[in-house]
Amino acid sequence: MHPDEEETFDLSSVLKNRMLGLGFDYILIIEWLFDGDVRTGLSLHDWLSGKLPPGKIVYSRCSSPTELEARLEQARCDIPARGVPIVHIEAHGEDPAPGQTPGGFCGPGLNGRGELLSWERLGDILRPLNIASRFNLLVVGAACYGEGLILGAPGGKPMPFVAVVGYTDTISRLSLKHSLLELYRGLLLEKTELGLAVEAADREHHFPDDAVLRPTSMVILLAESFIEGSAITVKKLRMQFPLESAAPAKTGLASLSPEALQILRQGLRGAWSLMWMTERFPENAERFAINADQLIQLAVEFADGQ
Repeated sequence: MHPDEEETFDLSSVLKNRMLGLGFDYILIIEWLFDGDVRTGLSLHDWLSGKLPPGKIVYSRCSSPTELEARLEQARCDIPARGVPIVHIEAHGEDPAPGQTPGGFCGPGLNGRGELLSWERLGDILRPLNIASRFNLLVVGAACYGEGLILGAPGGKPMPFVAVVGYTDTISRLSLKHSLLELYRGLLLEKTELGLAVEAADREHHFPDDAVLRPTSMVILLAESFIEGSAITVKKLRMQFPLESAAPAKTGLASLSPEALQILRQGLRGAWSLMWMTERFPENAERFAINADQLIQLAVEFADGQ
């Protein structure tokens, strides 16, 4: 996985591993659609079944959020025997509406009506599976606004996935089908890395108004979130722990007192360890390693530009 094109900031000096490998053993297609919907997940399963060895593609149709959650829990229990899946969710996606719905996937419920499974709730459901996979989970949102899955990974909790592939807006069924066929052809048959496979899949859209299919690395997203979210903290720490001498004016890390810099370092390292569970999985400290001071440097520069 090497999605440089999605970076807002130049993180070349921050990320220790520019290529982040993900280990997966099969695709789990979860189709959570209404009875009258086109069975795109089943079509994808049938196509892949003729091209992959037995057991590499698994299809599951769910008729409620409870069934979807139970299927993901079964995948977690199956990891010792079956391995790590790519989780592919076919559903309807709803865009978050400020002050109204939180956004998420929508599908049938037990009462026959549509139910919304919010991004945050999906993150909670996926988190145990990602932990059981030792942080190797890739989730594909095969729905309008499927990229919204990234909103299911708030700070302060272990990550529910390592990467997401999803559509940025509405997508036609025809384009969804052909772009995802190309995605898996690249990933599974050509062994193309994720970023390039997504680029090729995005070229298979049939209508100009169809949404972009985009990969998101949670490592990159978290690093950028720290940069953008630290502006107020940086300014407060400068006031609380001023430099002994403000002249001449200093920039970057030099503009922070040792106390302020230490607080930022401790906060960043503590949060990073929690989100990637480095104490439980020591290998994650290297897999998701960052240069903390370089990241803080970018955060300070961003704060100064506000």
